[in-house]
Amino acid sequence: MSQADNTARYANALIGGAAGDAWGYQVEFTKYPKMPAYPVSPPAGDWIISDDTQMLLATHNALHDVVDFDDIDEVAEVILDRYLDWAVDPDNNRAPGTTCMSALWNIESGKHWNAGGARYSAGCGAVMRLAPAAFAPQQYRRGLAVLQAVVTHRHPKAALSALLLCDAFTVAGQAPLLEHARADLMTLATRLPDAWADDDYLLRVLALLTDDPHAYLSSALGPEPGRRGPSMEQAFTAAAERLAIETHSTGWAGDPCAGIGEGWDAATATALGMLAADLHRNGRLGPVEAIAWAATSNGDSDSIATLAGALIGAASSDPGFWGDHQLGLCLEPRYADEIDNAASQGPASTLAGVSAAMDRPVGLTGV
Repeated sequence: MSQADNTARYANALIGGAAGDAWGYQVEFTKYPKMPAYPVSPPAGDWIISDDTQMLLATHNALHDVVDFDDIDEVAEVILDRYLDWAVDPDNNRAPGTTCMSALWNIESGKHWNAGGARYSAGCGAVMRLAPAAFAPQQYRRGLAVLQAVVTHRHPKAALSALLLCDAFTVAGQAPLLEHARADLMTLATRLPDAWADDDYLLRVLALLTDDPHAYLSSALGPEPGRRGPSMEQAFTAAAERLAIETHSTGWAGDPCAGIGEGWDAATATALGMLAADLHRNGRLGPVEAIAWAATSNGDSDSIATLAGALIGAASSDPGFWGDHQLGLCLEPRYADEIDNAASQGPASTLAGVSAAMDRPVGLTGV
């Protein structure tokens, strides 16, 4: 794939993610039976984004700040610096996740992320901000996807969800996303998927968490003692079954969450985002229609729709993709500029951090 195509895919992912976030944020805490419409209409006036897009932009900026991706400790510090910037930003008043905030305050108080700072949580905050990591240079992207997750969400399900989502961004437009993810989950029951086992950078990141990467990731499979809800395998299987049903249906598809989960956790948010993207891929839903459907959910509507929009965008290398489909995005000015700047910069590269480090003010630590 050419650099121009990859940059266009990245821009489309950023735009689609921000659109889904703003669309779903209108009804984030509204239950499905009380939705104002089916589907929910796009925002009127400025499209107001949530912490999902704010943290995604923080991830983008962090990866452009990094000088040396091979220095994993430095990468984690740079990511956390940008997340701490976000934590004290005046605009951080849009129902930020409790796990993200409490982990960051732990770290600000002096705890290392890997020694009591990060929370033992598999919440969707681990994945809603991930897209920039998935577009990093190939040899780093899986490790970065896991690292950006576990610095606040130190849970095997968060790490595994991040891996599945990272690979989904890579294959978007080339393969069915749920099918690809389920194949990796089936393999993981007995061993690491080959692509993961051969990923040296990923293994180095996982080595910070465990001496046995397979045991660590596979511990995310099956029911979790003391917790309700579907296992990861059940969530992705239910999403695949829903895909098969909806592919041959017509009319309104109903609550996306039904039978799968509500997307407040990383696993079901990832499965639901892939479901909406696959329904676009197979022609059942148009791209804007898929975002609207994902936003009209009984669960975490903004996170589900942001993942759906980002995955749909990542499948297209056409710079005019969203305009051609009449998305009509009108972000509030600050974030319109920030998304535009991030799209213009493109994905982080191994050289990006050198110039970023020269441009960033000395001593900016995030608080």
